[in-house]
Amino acid sequence: MRKLLPLVILLPLNTGWVIPLFLSVSSILDWCRLEVSPLLYGTQISKNSFPFLEFPKQMLFLSCVWVAVAMAINTLMVLDRRRDVTKTLR
Repeated sequence: MRKLLPLVILLPLNTGWVIPLFLSVSSILDWCRLEVSPLLYGTQISKNSFPFLEFPKQMLFLSCVWVAVAMAINTLMVLDRRRDVTKTLR
């Protein structure tokens, strides 16, 4: 059970950043399809109140912070293991 708990914590930490990244890219593509495409083809512009570019910016920022935290925690864990191995070899 003690070995399962870190795995349960680390798995979402290491892979969860993909969700905000997906939401960011998906929102940008929706913005291109709904707002930019009508401008290019000269059709009616839809008046939409959803902040298409603010939301992806926030999700991309969240995703980058999430990756940075995951990398920092993984680096600390590797350094801690390396230190333990070095202690046992001495």
